[in-house]
Amino acid sequence: KVKTLSETLGQLANHAEHIGRGDLSSELVLLSEHDRLGKSINEMSRMLRASKAEDARRNWLKDGNSQLSQALTGDFSTEQLADNAIGMLGRYLGAGRGVLYVYRAEEAVLDLLGSYMYTERASPGSCIRVGEGAVGQVAREHKPIILTTLGHDAARIVTGTTSAVPLYTYTFPLLRETILLGVIELASFERFDETQIEFLTAGSALIASFLYMGEQRQSIRKLLADTERAEAEARATSERLQESNAQMEEQQQQLQQ
Repeated sequence: KVKTLSETLGQLANHAEHIGRGDLSSELVLLSEHDRLGKSINEMSRMLRASKAEDARRNWLKDGNSQLSQALTGDFSTEQLADNAIGMLGRYLGAGRGVLYVYRAEEAVLDLLGSYMYTERASPGSCIRVGEGAVGQVAREHKPIILTTLGHDAARIVTGTTSAVPLYTYTFPLLRETILLGVIELASFERFDETQIEFLTAGSALIASFLYMGEQRQSIRKLLADTERAEAEARATSERLQESNAQMEEQQQQLQQ
């Protein structure tokens, strides 16, 4: 019994050292089904593992949102915003291909403005109508579409050494409240887990907000440019009128003489 007790205490000490170093992977071997101390320590280890995993998940989401916000902050054009957004999402999620379409409401079409590892950007299919394909359907329904086991004719993921069809595509709408601003699509060889989907959902909303603010900035700049042009035209008209009036007065004076 003394030997068994000594071995148990040694095992407990070793396990405590592992926990102290942050190694929560191991569990105590229970002496019996009545080993309450061993069960309690193993339950504590499981709870610590779960807490550590949740902290890592939250930090990953927080870091991703921070990096995305930083990538979109600045005086960018819509094209630059689109490229920055899809590039950051593609890298952070480990995707093999990505595209970002911006919606033109007046014509109900989506223009390809941003891409990540996409080799067909200059193709004639860079404009999609609402309802066409997955991108057009997402634009119509304002809901994500996730597809698996794609056909051989799908756009391929291309690197310097490989070219292969992705196994999954994730197509998400870019919505500001109920207003459609665009659609993003990412392709991957691996399935995104729940945390990655959560980040993609939050990232889509963040991108939509930046696109909306960018459009507002462009509208304000256009309005200011129109105002300045109108003021310049008004000044030119005023100067012409003043010149004309001066000429008329000079002519009247000459007639009176």
